[in-house]
Amino acid sequence: MTDKLFIFADSLCFFYSIIETAKLNGLNPYAYLKWLFENVVLLSEGESMEHLTPWNCDSVEVNKIML
Repeated sequence: MTDKLFIFADSLCFFYSIIETAKLNGLNPYAYLKWLFENVVLLSEGESMEHLTPWNCDSVEVNKIML
């Protein structure tokens, strides 16, 4: 039971961190997560994920999702 609770809490911390970082970078959190999940599957094996981070992504492209 405690192992499952730890994994759940760890996952929540990960998503909370991503959402708050998106907010700090002027992004709509929902739009950023949607954009992130759409683009992470397009990465080829071994490709860097650096351009997908909230501080490096194209904010105009991300926020366009909410229009």
